[in-house]
Amino acid sequence: MTAGLGCSICNIAEPRTDLEAKFSLRATAAFALLGLDTSGLQAWGRGVDPDVVAVRDRVRVELVPGRGLSDAEVRLRLRDGTELRRGHDSGVPLADKQAQSRRVREKFLALSEPVVGPGRAQALADALAKVDALGSLAALLQL
Repeated sequence: MTAGLGCSICNIAEPRTDLEAKFSLRATAAFALLGLDTSGLQAWGRGVDPDVVAVRDRVRVELVPGRGLSDAEVRLRLRDGTELRRGHDSGVPLADKQAQSRRVREKFLALSEPVVGPGRAQALADALAKVDALGSLAALLQL
């Protein structure tokens, strides 16, 4: 991650509220290590839970100059000294376009269902999937 934009927006080292946790690389890493799903809004209500904070406090973030904002590498050191590494650039779409579309739709539904309800969220997702074929945005706006 480049030091700059990512450093000032999403690097709240010790969030004091659930909302701040959403903008904390350390808290997000803790969520992942604990297996908490961050695609929906409900998970972020646990941002300052003691179990999340305990894991978060063991996470160190290093911003690497020249690395893209969506590119990250995670290194996990186990108690026996073994180091696991995995990198991923979330800015690169999947080669399988159907799988990419499914992931985007699932995330859209996870975020929109609690706000507008499952029926309206599904209708919005369906309309957005064929937005190019809509004659106008009026139908979309009505949803």
